[in-house]
Amino acid sequence: RLVDAICETDEALFAQRIEGREPEIDMLRAALRRATLSGLLVPVLCGSAKRRIGLQPLLDAIVDYLPAPADRPAPRGTDLDGAEKTLTGSGPDVYFCASAFKIVTDPHVGHLAWVRVFSGRLDVGDTVLNPRTGEQERIGRIYQIHANRREHVGRAQAGDVVALVGVKSAVTGDTLCNPKHPILLEPVHFPEPVISVALTPPTDEERDRLHLSAARLCEEDPTLQISFDPETGEQLLSGMGELHLEIAVDRLRSEYGISARVSPLQIAYRETAQRKGEATGSYRKQSGGHGHFAQVRLRVEPLKRSEGILFVNRANPVELPESYVRAAEAGAREALARGILAGYPVTDLRVTILGGRYHEIDSNSLDFRIAGSMAIRQALQQAGLFLLEPVMQADIHSSEDYLSGVLADFLRRRGQVDDLDIYGKMRRLRGEVPLSEARGYASALRNMTQGRGTFTLEFRRYDLVPEELAEEIIRERVEAGKINVRL
Repeated sequence: RLVDAICETDEALFAQRIEGREPEIDMLRAALRRATLSGLLVPVLCGSAKRRIGLQPLLDAIVDYLPAPADRPAPRGTDLDGAEKTLTGSGPDVYFCASAFKIVTDPHVGHLAWVRVFSGRLDVGDTVLNPRTGEQERIGRIYQIHANRREHVGRAQAGDVVALVGVKSAVTGDTLCNPKHPILLEPVHFPEPVISVALTPPTDEERDRLHLSAARLCEEDPTLQISFDPETGEQLLSGMGELHLEIAVDRLRSEYGISARVSPLQIAYRETAQRKGEATGSYRKQSGGHGHFAQVRLRVEPLKRSEGILFVNRANPVELPESYVRAAEAGAREALARGILAGYPVTDLRVTILGGRYHEIDSNSLDFRIAGSMAIRQALQQAGLFLLEPVMQADIHSSEDYLSGVLADFLRRRGQVDDLDIYGKMRRLRGEVPLSEARGYASALRNMTQGRGTFTLEFRRYDLVPEELAEEIIRERVEAGKINVRL
C-alpha cells in the first residue's frame, strides 16, 4: 500500500505498476521526494529516541526527502526604511544575516544562540547587530553541534546551522546581521501565556536564584514568562498549558536544583468592553504652593478578538500637548493592565484620546498619568465589561470502547465537538474546551481509557465566560483580596 501511494503521485511509476512491474527503489525515493516537496505526501517514521530505535532511518529520510535550502525560495527581509530585500547565498560581497531559532544556557560556555545563516559569512571576532535591540555584540566562538558534542569552527556561511557565543541579547526569533547593512527577517510571533502557577522558594535566600533560573528557562522558551505579583510577593511562571508548566517546574528541580512550592494553576482570564464608553478624568489637588491639575477626555470601544489594545490620539495639540498625551496613555495602560472588573488585564480595546485641559504652572506628566487612569476606569464602567477565558483546541484519541465516556466527560467540561473521525477501532475527537475545564484532564483521560487514550491541547482564542461562572470568579477574587468591590 505504501508503494501504491507513492506510485499514484507519479505517472511513470503508476504506468509500471499497472503493467505489473515493480518500480526500482531509486525511482521510488525520487518520486517520494518530489511528492514531499510538493506537499502531496508526508513521510511518517516510527522509532524511539530513548531506545535508539529508528534514528538512522530518520536522519536518512531528512536528507533524502526534505527540501534543501536550494529547493526553497530565497528568504526575504526588510531594511530599516522598510524596503524589501532578498537574501542570496554567500560570498565576499554578500552581507551576513542569520536567524536565532533556539537559545540554550550551557553550564560550560554560558549563553548559546543557535542560528541558521541565510546569507554571507561570519568569522570569530566579527561584530553583529541585533535590530530588535539595536545592540552590537562581538562573536566569541562559533560551534557546530553534533548531539552532545561541540566542535569549534572559525567561520559560518550561508546554509550553516551553528551555535554562537557572545550574543547575550538574542532571544528566539531575533535577526542577527551586519551592522553596516542592517536587515530584519520576519519575526516569530509567540502566543501569550494562558495559565500560571505561583512559585515560592523554600528559603528567602533562594528567591533570587529562583528568579534567575526561571528567567533562563524563559530565554530558551519564549512561550514561558516569569513575572512578580506585587500583592502576594510571589513569582508567577506562565505558560501555554498544564503539561507545559509541569515540565518547566521539573526542569527547575532537575537542572537548577530548586524545589519551589507550586501553587494551584491560575487561569489567565481577560476583560473587555461590552460597548462604547466615554468619560473625562479630572485630577485636582492643592498642596501649599503649586497645585496639581490635569484633565483627560477619552472614548473606549471594543475591538475584535485578539486585536489587543490600540491607542489613537485625536486631541488638539494646543488643547493637550503631545507630552501630556503620552503621560495620559501611560496611566491608562497601567489601569488596563491592573483590570477593572476582576483584576485581570483588559484587552481588545480601542482607546481614543479626544482632548483635555492643562495648566501651564500646575500641570505635570504625573498628573496626567493619574487623570488618564481615572478616565479609562470611568469610561469602562460606562461601557460595561465582559470576562474572557482562554479556549483550547482539543485533539483526543480513544478506542471505541471508551468513546461514550470520553465524549460525555468532554461535554460536561463545556466542550464543543467539531469533528469525530473513525479509523479502525480508534476514534479521534476534535473540538474546543475552556482551559479552566481542562485542568487535570491528563489523569482523567488516563482513568477513563485505562491509560490508552491520548490528547493534545493548543490555545485557540479567548471567548466570553458564561455569566454565572463570571459571577463566581469575581466573588472568589473579592474573597481573595484581589479586588476591593465589584463594580
